[in-house]
Amino acid sequence: MKTKQQTAPRKLPKQERSRHTVEAILQAAAEVFADEGYVRANTNRIAERAGVSIGSLYQFFPNKDAILGSLLEHHLDEGRAFMDEEIPRLLQSGLPLETLLKRTVDALLDLHEKNPRLMWLLFRERPLPSAALAMLDEAEQSVARQLALFLRVHPEIDLPHPELAARVTFQVIELLVHWYGSLSEKMDVDRETFAAEIVRLLRGYLKPAEA
Repeated sequence: MKTKQQTAPRKLPKQERSRHTVEAILQAAAEVFADEGYVRANTNRIAERAGVSIGSLYQFFPNKDAILGSLLEHHLDEGRAFMDEEIPRLLQSGLPLETLLKRTVDALLDLHEKNPRLMWLLFRERPLPSAALAMLDEAEQSVARQLALFLRVHPEIDLPHPELAARVTFQVIELLVHWYGSLSEKMDVDRETFAAEIVRLLRGYLKPAEA
């Protein structure tokens, strides 16, 4: 009978040496996934890039799905910290709309540009596990609530449905920021130009009251 593939790490590293090994494996995996894509990547290539034996890799991860899951969890933890700390600070800053949009987009690009190709793979090339989808949904709802409150009171914005506009705004930023890694490989477009296009798109959508 076919068994369900394990997608969680075998064990968590407790000793400093083990933590360094896991960090090396995850860093190597990020590079291999980004260079070769998910389908062609394998645990042997990851172990080789990390400078560890395949046996050492299997002590912590049963397969490449589990490695990818750990990379995704780390990314979501970073994203949650940003959403819990940076987003409220920006929304409460009293900045003009265009400045606020620019700073938000720049901050999210900073968060994702460590390995933009991997970000695209995580969110577009590999179906996310249900636990990851639940984490993303919870984070989205939290940011959307904060953003809806902001849209109701900002003097430059006049919208009939702030809650819906908050969801649309979040999805646009999320999708385009993840897309940047793939786009920058296909077109000669720099980050500043790309960020300016996102800001222009969102400013037009949010329809400043004086426009």
